[in-house]
Amino acid sequence: MIGVFPENDFLQLLQKLAITPGPSLNEKERLDYIKSFLSSYNVEYNSDKSGNIWVTLKEGDWSDTVIFDAHVDVVEKGYCDNVIIKDDRITGLGVGDNLTAVAMLLLMIKDITLNKKALNYPLKVLFSVGEEGEGNLKGVRQMVNDNPSAPKLFISFDISYDEYSKDGLGSNRYKVQVQCPGGHSWHDYGSPNAISKVVSILHSIETNLDKRYQGTSFNIGGISGGKGINSIARNAEAIFEFRGIDPTNLEKIDNSIHTIVESFNKEETSVKITDLGKRPAAFENIPTELDEIIQTIYTKQKINLQHQIRSTNINIPLAAGWPSVCLGLCDCFNYHREDEYLEQSSLPKGWEILKDILKINF
Repeated sequence: MIGVFPENDFLQLLQKLAITPGPSLNEKERLDYIKSFLSSYNVEYNSDKSGNIWVTLKEGDWSDTVIFDAHVDVVEKGYCDNVIIKDDRITGLGVGDNLTAVAMLLLMIKDITLNKKALNYPLKVLFSVGEEGEGNLKGVRQMVNDNPSAPKLFISFDISYDEYSKDGLGSNRYKVQVQCPGGHSWHDYGSPNAISKVVSILHSIETNLDKRYQGTSFNIGGISGGKGINSIARNAEAIFEFRGIDPTNLEKIDNSIHTIVESFNKEETSVKITDLGKRPAAFENIPTELDEIIQTIYTKQKINLQHQIRSTNINIPLAAGWPSVCLGLCDCFNYHREDEYLEQSSLPKGWEILKDILKINF
């Protein structure tokens, strides 16, 4: 279906993608580069309202269509200053999460287009936006909104190939903001302090909710506020999240959080809570036979595939009832860090995995 792994082309493409800015919700520069790559091989593409890039490799009924997806955004600043290739390691922010998958899908499209390869089923490739952080799965939300019915299968390629996901780990994300009159640390001692109130709110949430529900996690991502050591803080805020595998528990937690926060609204103290985004928890919806075929493909490459529940692009389609799975195409480590890296020797295996997935009789 596709040829031998084009290692030199891959390395050049990965380096270019990695140094091209593409943070969540601001992916335009990287998207423009992807478009230019596709245009250079006369590949037709289109974009939707969210900015996703779509390539149709074979037309067909939507219900028979398989979708290959790779998110193009990278955490934090969205790029690395340079990619270091040394001692079987390719190091740089975003190289494994998720630009290896982007590069492989681009080279797959190139190979199929140039060699006019025939596919056995309708296939679309999605280069999606807004997967990371506060991107809140923007790209796949748009995809599902635009297509109310389910395709044959949605495959999102993401992170390392020794783990795969059939379930979606849900998350509720919030920002709490407190305003108080403030004042002098001595003269106005006893007046409400916005930082103290934020801390009290978070403590109450953790005490009342964190241990009550099995299979959930609670994390405070940041706290800020105040103007000086001798001033009572007038403003403070914090961002935090709950994650969980049970959508019912996440809904109960959400209701309780709003009740707890509202209870801190007192005279001279104004408290506001904002939902920063929700990723629905969702359970697997992939046919057993197909699951077994996928595991056989990885076993063929001597990879011990382990199922992990994660928060990925499959959350939204899974929640909409789409058969979905998240798979990796390289062996990578230290996600979301400047020293993120993948093992160069894993890349031919990833390419062979992609080649075998293309051959599945969906």
